[in-house]
Amino acid sequence: MADKKKTKHRNNAKKPLIQALFSKRNAMILIALFAIILYGKSLSNKYALDDELVVHDNALIAKGFEAIPTIFTSFYAETEKMQYGYRPIVQMTFAIEHQFFGENPNISHLINLILYIFTGFILFKFLSRILAQSHLIVPLGITLLFMAHPAHTEVVCSLKNRDELLSFLGGMGAVMFMFSFVESKKIKFFVLANISLWLGFFSKLSALTFLAVIPLCLYFFTTISIKRNLIYSGITAFALLLLFYLSRLMLPEQIQPFSITENPLFVENGFLLKLNTGLYALWFYLKLLVFPHPLSFFYGYNMFPIEGSAYIFIVLSVIIYVFLLGYAIFKLKEKHLLSFIILFYLSSISMFTNILTPVAGIVGERFVYAASLSFCMALVYGFFKLTKTPIFNTHINPKSLNRIIILLLIFLLPYSLKTISRNNAWYDHKSLFVSDIEHLQNSAKANSLLAGTLFKEAIDDLSISRNAAKNKLKVDSALYYYNLSVEVFPEYSPSWNNMGSIYFVFYQDYQRAMPYFEKAIETDSNYVEPYFNLAYCHDLTGDTASAIQFYMKTIEKDSGYVKAYSNLSLIYAARGETELFETCNHKIMKIDPNLDVPYVNLGNYYLVNGDTTLAVEYMEKAFEKAPSNTSLAQNLVVYFENIGDIQKADYYRSQLR
Repeated sequence: MADKKKTKHRNNAKKPLIQALFSKRNAMILIALFAIILYGKSLSNKYALDDELVVHDNALIAKGFEAIPTIFTSFYAETEKMQYGYRPIVQMTFAIEHQFFGENPNISHLINLILYIFTGFILFKFLSRILAQSHLIVPLGITLLFMAHPAHTEVVCSLKNRDELLSFLGGMGAVMFMFSFVESKKIKFFVLANISLWLGFFSKLSALTFLAVIPLCLYFFTTISIKRNLIYSGITAFALLLLFYLSRLMLPEQIQPFSITENPLFVENGFLLKLNTGLYALWFYLKLLVFPHPLSFFYGYNMFPIEGSAYIFIVLSVIIYVFLLGYAIFKLKEKHLLSFIILFYLSSISMFTNILTPVAGIVGERFVYAASLSFCMALVYGFFKLTKTPIFNTHINPKSLNRIIILLLIFLLPYSLKTISRNNAWYDHKSLFVSDIEHLQNSAKANSLLAGTLFKEAIDDLSISRNAAKNKLKVDSALYYYNLSVEVFPEYSPSWNNMGSIYFVFYQDYQRAMPYFEKAIETDSNYVEPYFNLAYCHDLTGDTASAIQFYMKTIEKDSGYVKAYSNLSLIYAARGETELFETCNHKIMKIDPNLDVPYVNLGNYYLVNGDTTLAVEYMEKAFEKAPSNTSLAQNLVVYFENIGDIQKADYYRSQLR
């Protein structure tokens, strides 16, 4: 017995250190530490692109636990002009987070990082299960490559894209539970698989791709019959689609006004254009996976004009994908690993090609999140082929293992450095836009977004300093990028309108601003803002006839436009047209009974016209609507002191404290 122990000790002593480090426990620790190294810098980031739609300054999320029932009957993102998505699980995580920590971007980024670590864990377990006959370096290497891939920075660093993290986790959880069900025949695992998929699906629709991934995994990595596979997968698909249908009944009609700047296919929907765009997108995704540089926060029109040299890539895309699909089908019967890798990739990317339905932005890094697992698997498979090492072998000689690790590091190191540096770009809106705009000169929306950020900063600075000269650089830069956006897309109405607003706000040059507002109306006759802005310009330059005309046009386009009614009423007041003045303000009262604006207008009007009693009556009503209006309270204090009503004077004085 003693001799056996000595022999065992000698064998362990001879085992190379790098081999001795490989254990599932050590692998999980490495995955967690690696994720922290990759994304630790993101914990200090603020809110960035589209976070304001779902978590930042979101009145519903701010209610915490109280918001949860409403969340399940609400859209993911809602503004006055737009509603889209149904992702209640993601919203619920934000609400719970807000309940305990308030609005805190650092906590939000920490939760995203924790979710990414869990993604690494479940991927490692999944890969260890399907590659059980391989050395631990195989599932570990694939997982580390996945964790490091720079294309994932959009998902991990963007709080709005927590939906992708949760959707993928739900889908992978469903696969793992389905494996357990097939192996144990215990119905609880089938139920858990469906619940996990539902959670993923109600995080984001992209979990739909797992309706294809689940039967693929069962076919390749279990001994289940095709008939049973189809039955289980069919029940899962039916249950999910039924839930999807029922969820639609809880929501109002969706308003999502996509424009050509998002994707030309929202406007031009010809089959050939869809096909060419889809094939180019498929080429782009392959290129992004292999060489993820440069990365961009948005693409859209006109980053990929389908003309000229684009057809070379379309042809290449056809050749590559026909070969991949053909090879996958050819190797399907023998359940070859490469066949699975290809079919997993095609299933995961299918929703984002633009062939079935247009995709916002045409392409996006977040869309390859699940599909990148296939790329990482193919890469590691290639490493084994290059070193002539069988991938299905639990024992690898030290020399081969060292070569595989070197090949792994050749990809891991640059990917990791790119990912770590990309954390800085996602610090906030401006840092993201500025870091990417150099290679987004042909994106109309990207240029407009940067211009809008600079415009807002300049307005904020102006409100503090009241000095336009200090803002000249930001103002000029905003004009420059707005001009770029209309050079790319001359029909881009918001950019024309915003350029006019710059001349209006910063230079009070109303004559110079007007042609921009007119151009915005010319390019989009249903766009409300430029009608109001043009009316206001005419109003301020004394052309009341034109001002009335465009205020009326504004109201015609948007019958609830309060500011247009208010400004119009003031013109009627100045002209002594009392009936029209009162009509406008009473209309505002109907639009929003809680506004103080119409009461202030009426109070000022009757005060100027000598009817003090009626004026004060309206001023008091205005204060009821806006008790924080200190100037109104002060005026009421003075009035009631003058008439000797000390009780009311004291009341309004108390409101000033």
